Amino acid sequence: MRDLVIIGAGDFGREVSWVVERSNACDAQWNLLGFVDDAPAVQGMVFDGYPVLGTTAWLAQRTEETWVVCSIGTGRVRKQVLERVLQQENLHPATLIDPAAIVARGARVGEGCVVCAGTVLAIHAELAPHVIVNLNCTVGHDTVLEPFCTIHPGTNLSGKVLVGEGCDIGTGTKVIQGVRLCAGCVVGAGAVVTKTIDEPGTYVGVPVRRIR
Repeated sequence: MRDLVIIGAGDFGREVSWVVERSNACDAQWNLLGFVDDAPAVQGMVFDGYPVLGTTAWLAQRTEETWVVCSIGTGRVRKQVLERVLQQENLHPATLIDPAAIVARGARVGEGCVVCAGTVLAIHAELAPHVIVNLNCTVGHDTVLEPFCTIHPGTNLSGKVLVGEGCDIGTGTKVIQGVRLCAGCVVGAGAVVTKTIDEPGTYVGVPVRRIR
């Protein structure tokens, strides 16, 4: 079994630990050591049976071969943390796919991704490294999610959609086929995206409009 550490001891970090448990029940490959988190308030705490081992400095001092997965929801922050942590040769990105997710033929999931239960990746969908796809999402055929995207529960992405780097797509969002979202977009919960978005910002509504 490979030693695994979750970066981020927040709510989604606990969900990631559940994905690890469910994956191990089917194929025991991860020895989950616990969490690391730079927040002072959580040091020494235990979440769902897994300890907070320390800050990310704990990883910097570790010499054993270790796999890490980052549960920080904001893609920009996730990128900053992983670019620093993964400079160590003994630290490697772990890819976690819940056994209740469906990954179709030809679909690709990059390193460091987390795919939660109930999600369907259709044929030739592509997840770039360090993408999070939460519970019960659908990612249509030939859709591409660029690095560090975060897709919240119940989102439906139709076929041939492109979601740019670091986009944050809110719970229950619908995106019609062929639409492109530029890097850095934030789409509010329950929104409907019917046209390509070329300008970064926050978008809400049905259909979406830019609010900032």
